[in-house]
Amino acid sequence: MSQNDQGAQPASSGKEWWESEEFDGDGYVPGALNADPGAAAPKAPAAPSRAEREAAASPATEAVPVVAPQEPAAATSIIAPPAVSKPSAAASAAPTAATAVLPRGVKNDDATGAQDARAASGASPLGNPLEGGDDAPAEETLRASLESKPVLPRVLQWVVAILTPLVLLALAVRAVASGAFLWIEYHRPGFASDAFGFSDEQRMVYGSYGLNYFNSFAGPDYLGGLVVPEDVRTLGEPRLFKVEEVAHMADVQALVHLLYLLASIAAIVIIVSLLILRSRWAGGVRRGLFAGAWVTLGLAGVLGVLGAIGWERFFTGFHELFFSQGNWQFYLDDTLIRLYPPQFWIDAAVVLGSLVLLACVLLIVFTWPTQARRERAALTQSKREFRLD
Repeated sequence: MSQNDQGAQPASSGKEWWESEEFDGDGYVPGALNADPGAAAPKAPAAPSRAEREAAASPATEAVPVVAPQEPAAATSIIAPPAVSKPSAAASAAPTAATAVLPRGVKNDDATGAQDARAASGASPLGNPLEGGDDAPAEETLRASLESKPVLPRVLQWVVAILTPLVLLALAVRAVASGAFLWIEYHRPGFASDAFGFSDEQRMVYGSYGLNYFNSFAGPDYLGGLVVPEDVRTLGEPRLFKVEEVAHMADVQALVHLLYLLASIAAIVIIVSLLILRSRWAGGVRRGLFAGAWVTLGLAGVLGVLGAIGWERFFTGFHELFFSQGNWQFYLDDTLIRLYPPQFWIDAAVVLGSLVLLACVLLIVFTWPTQARRERAALTQSKREFRLD
C-alpha cells in the first residue's frame, strides 16, 4: 500500500482495519502497519500558518509545550506539531490603538496637528456655516457680540427716556383742559358755588370759553369781547374779563402752545428713535419706554412731594417762574377767580398727576423686562446679527 494513498485499506491480519494500530482512536494514521516498530517514521513538517508566523515575529513570546498523549508501548509514536508561541502578558495587555480613516495622501501626523490647531483656536471642526467660509467664532466672541450694545441704540434709548415725561405731561394737560373735566369739577360734591351770582350753567359756558382759548389760536378778542350777563353782579364793568385778565390768559395760552409744540417735536423724535431701535436692536423699544416711565415717575414724585408739603408756596413759585410780569394776581370777585377758584387748580393738579401715574404704570407693566422677553429679544438679535432670518 502506498503512503500517499489514504483511501486504500490496510492488509488484513485477522483484525479489522479499525482495530489495527493504524487507528489510534483520534484518526487514521497511514503507513503505521508497514512502519518499523523500533523507530518512528520521519515526517516532513508542514508549512507554518499565518498565525504562527505573526506569533513568531512578536518580540516577547514564550513557548507553550504540547504534551503528547500517552501511547501504548507497542504503538507507533506520532510526530507532534510545531510549538505554538503565546504572546506575553505585557504584549496581550497593551491596548489596540484606534486608527482614523484618513483621506488618501494625508498623513496621520498632519491630520492630528490640524485638529489640535483647530481646537486651540476655538473654531468649529465643521467650519463656518455662514457666508465667507471662515471658521465659526469662538464662544466668547459670540457672547461678546450679542451682549455688546452699539453707541447709537444707547443714545436713542436715553433720548426716549428723557422726552417721555414731556409727552405724557402734554397729554395730561390736554385732558384736564377740556370741557369734560370742567363739567365733572363743577358738578362734583363739595365744590364751592360762586358767591357773586354765577350759576353752574353760566360757569360751564364761560369757563369753557377760557379752556377753548388755551387750546386754540384765537386772539385776545375771543375773551375780551364777552359781556357780563344782566343777572350777574359786577362793579360796573361791562366786559366779563378785564384787560389784566385777558393779558394773563394770553400768557397762559402762549405757555400751553409752547408745551404742545415741544411735546409734538418730542413725540416725533421718540417715534423716529423707536423705529430705529426696532430695526437695529431687538428690545430697544421696550427698554427705552421702560426707562422713560421711571424717569417720569421720578419727576412726578418730586413735584408731588413739593405740592403736598406747601401748595401755596408751590403755586406761587410756579407762577413767578412762568409769569414774571406779575399779572397773575386777582381779586376774589374777578371773573377768573370766580370761574377757576383755588380748589379748581388743586383738583386739576391731582387729576393731572393721576393721569401721568396711570400712563407710567401701564408703560412699566407692558415693558417690564421679564425673562421671556429678554430671551426673545436675545434670540431675535442673534438672528439679526448673524443674518439667520
